[in-house]
Amino acid sequence: MKSATDRINFRRGAFVLNWLPLLISGCVTLPMVGPDAARFTATAVSPVDGGALFAAAPGGKGVAFSFGGVRLASLPSGEPRTLSRETPLALAWSPDGGQLAAAFARNGDGRITVFGDDGAVLRGTDVTGRIAALFWPSPDLLLAVTLELTEYKFGTTCRESLVTWQMGETPRQTLLHETTLKPSTTRGVGQGLLTRVLSPLISPWGDELLYGHLMDPPAAPPYLKIMLRNITSGAEREIATTGFREGTAGFTADGDDLLVTDDAGRISSITPWSGAEQRVLPFTGKVLAVSPDGHHMLLDGRVLDNGVEVARFPPPTTGTFMKNGHLLVLHDGALFFVSGLGDPVPAPPAMAPEKRLRLRTLRAWRSSGLISTEEYVTAMERLKK
Repeated sequence: MKSATDRINFRRGAFVLNWLPLLISGCVTLPMVGPDAARFTATAVSPVDGGALFAAAPGGKGVAFSFGGVRLASLPSGEPRTLSRETPLALAWSPDGGQLAAAFARNGDGRITVFGDDGAVLRGTDVTGRIAALFWPSPDLLLAVTLELTEYKFGTTCRESLVTWQMGETPRQTLLHETTLKPSTTRGVGQGLLTRVLSPLISPWGDELLYGHLMDPPAAPPYLKIMLRNITSGAEREIATTGFREGTAGFTADGDDLLVTDDAGRISSITPWSGAEQRVLPFTGKVLAVSPDGHHMLLDGRVLDNGVEVARFPPPTTGTFMKNGHLLVLHDGALFFVSGLGDPVPAPPAMAPEKRLRLRTLRAWRSSGLISTEEYVTAMERLKK
């Protein structure tokens, strides 16, 4: 099984600064530097609220985002329409892109509302705690991660939970962890920042939850344990430790590897299922996005093409790659659609449902220790033939 380094095929190259503003609609510019900046084109989608919340629809034809409520726009430059005037905390599309789930605040707790493609409210449910993330891994299953903070004289209790909502049933809430934070840790740090620090992710296969378990020892600085939890079995593993404020983690596009950043910006590639040796990648920065074909990355606003830095957005810039290979970028309070990365590598044929189920089963068995690393690798090689 190839490592993330092998798949991305990193190589080194010279980087020549050459400022080039990308002219976009509305007489707005998106400046870039880099030897290949001229190949990029950008289109302004919309301003966004301060939380910079957005979610690209499957297939890349549209995007949901927060701007005075929940809005939808077709890409690259469709006219936005409003689904709700209420500010969302999280957004998630159904696998087929026909429905959108939005999380809202409700008197310290949360509510999940599902909208149809025509904007009609189809269903909803209340949950305990502030909703920090929302995922829709399969047609009839929604997942949410919630955060509850309770203040005491000796500190603040932080509870993070996983909500499993099988459509048509009552949601189930499972405690992920509970930590007491020192007053010095929470002083000046609101619930919004803690939500971002502990921001969880779901694997591309929809079977593993990656989240940060905040640790706050009495006589030491706080730090994060990067935890991986199998959705089916509930088995958890500690993958790495990283900084409280600067550390990040994410999945590669194929879901086989994790990229973990430490306080110094060093990026490690970890393969928790096959037991491959951990590698430190030949550049630094926070892992923000990896393209579906594995050839492009966005690190702290820098665009890398097969490991070579080809362009850079002005800081602070964040973004994500869509499944069609294009890039959505957030900069200066606005959302932009960026193309010019080149034709994406054609996606492999969709895995047959029975093979997909088998893959998820093998990963659940490996997470629970029911099969060895060698058994897992052998079975996966047969499955992917």
